Amino acid sequence: TLQDLSKGTSLFVSVRAKNSQGYGAAQLASPAPISPKTAPNAPQNVEAVPLSATKILVRWEEPDDDGGSDIVKYRVEWDLSDAYNNVSSPGFHAFVIGEGRKEHIIMVDEDSVLMPRHVRVSCYNGYAWSSLAEALGSPVRAALQLPAKPGLDATVTSGTGAMLTWSKATWDTVGSYLIEVYEV
Repeated sequence: TLQDLSKGTSLFVSVRAKNSQGYGAAQLASPAPISPKTAPNAPQNVEAVPLSATKILVRWEEPDDDGGSDIVKYRVEWDLSDAYNNVSSPGFHAFVIGEGRKEHIIMVDEDSVLMPRHVRVSCYNGYAWSSLAEALGSPVRAALQLPAKPGLDATVTSGTGAMLTWSKATWDTVGSYLIEVYEV
């Protein structure tokens, strides 16, 4: 067994027999060259973002370690359950192949837009599949929704001021908050 080889480095390996007369001819290993590989790490920064009532965008970045070989495809999986019992069924997974492609749009059946989808992604380097990376924000609903009411507390700080504190609204895509003041 050869050890301490550099992952991803192509190598030619040969062997020669030796007797009292010296070394015989070399035999090159087949296949040649060989390249030590491992499973890649999981894709990074996987996120699922609702685009519309029937579309969820899944995007990710390459793994921080490709296992010694370029990533050749990604597998995007989604399910209604965090157990992912349906990912072997048609309509619950997709393969993404192509240089630079790191996104996929999940099409959601209109009858189930309110049901949240759990989403995860793995990658393959021609040798082995990575572990699965769960999407940030998973589970996600396809239908864009108004955010829920944030909790709000007001504390009078002076004769002319008040401090407002509020909890984050329960919808992950909140971009800003509007503060409205009404005189009574």
